Amino acid sequence: MIDDDRLEIRTLGSRRILKVRNSPNPSRKICTFTVPTESYISLDADGYIDMFEWPTWVPSELPLTKHLTNDRIAERIKTGEPADFVEEFPCHTQAVERAVKMVTEAAASVCGEDARHGFFLAMVESMKEIPEFQKKSDFVVK
Repeated sequence: MIDDDRLEIRTLGSRRILKVRNSPNPSRKICTFTVPTESYISLDADGYIDMFEWPTWVPSELPLTKHLTNDRIAERIKTGEPADFVEEFPCHTQAVERAVKMVTEAAASVCGEDARHGFFLAMVESMKEIPEFQKKSDFVVK
């Protein structure tokens, strides 16, 4: 929400961050992911803001904004500036693509969290046995 093109949505997102930070219950400040129930999400919504029921929202802050001070967020609300302070994270790197491939393979091969973790460990060990080439001249076919 804090990176939306619309000023009112950016302001709403900033206010929600401040609400979480000022919440008296410290356990609510840790962002935990839970799969939403069907009654929690409205698929008939016109925009992502209207997709879930705000009254049932459990306040939590994402790690992405933890480095910001309350003054910086309050300043954003007053000035309405875009969220240029949100760091850019590369999402299409070779490492990310490799992880996506591994998760896809694990989902097709095993069931359960423990089995998936074992699958990843076996894949990593297997990749360690493959020789690593830093440049083309290192690769010599015999």
